[in-house]
Amino acid sequence: MKFDLTKVDKDWTLFYGILAGDGCISVYGRHKTISITCNIHDDKPFFDNIVIPLVNKIRQKSTKYRERPIHGKIEINFSDIKLFEDLKFLGFPIGKKGTKIRIPDSIPKNLWKNFVAGLFATDGCLAIVNNNNTLYPRIEIRSISFPMLDQTRNLLKEYGMKGNVYSINKGCSFRLEFPGKNNMILFRDKIGFINPKHEEKFNRFMDPTRIELATPRLSV
Repeated sequence: MKFDLTKVDKDWTLFYGILAGDGCISVYGRHKTISITCNIHDDKPFFDNIVIPLVNKIRQKSTKYRERPIHGKIEINFSDIKLFEDLKFLGFPIGKKGTKIRIPDSIPKNLWKNFVAGLFATDGCLAIVNNNNTLYPRIEIRSISFPMLDQTRNLLKEYGMKGNVYSINKGCSFRLEFPGKNNMILFRDKIGFINPKHEEKFNRFMDPTRIELATPRLSV
């Protein structure tokens, strides 16, 4: 039975974006698995407050994550044939995402911002650069999929943001970059920082008394 496209809502699109960033769907023998892996050091609040409740809602069953401190990872990894087939039907690539991952036609344009919110929460970076004691924020997302970053760039420009996608590593990957305070504020207003670590960094920037100027760069 094919997936009912009317079910594609904010939650589904956010989940798809999170998977596009730090997730995958794979086949191992008879098992069809879905995985999301993030950094154990600063993504645990994101898993507790966003990822697990979202996955539970979509699956309609309880999902647990495990911590792997030796490897610096926090992850969920489960077998769910129905969800796997739904994601496949929506266009999510099986195995390595590579350049095949993008915002699929099955997601309406008015929901793209939810995809970008999930993508940024996992693969994005709010960089705060100290340039001669002047702090300069920058919205960044890196990927080997130019089509996905190009879609994201076009959406952000529709929201009035100014930036571009640049080739790095001799064209093997790409970086979306939207620099400046205005871009940062627009991104938060139009897309939102759903990963607590990004919201915390935004708040630190907006309250200069909480920022250490001696730090050359506050990386994610």
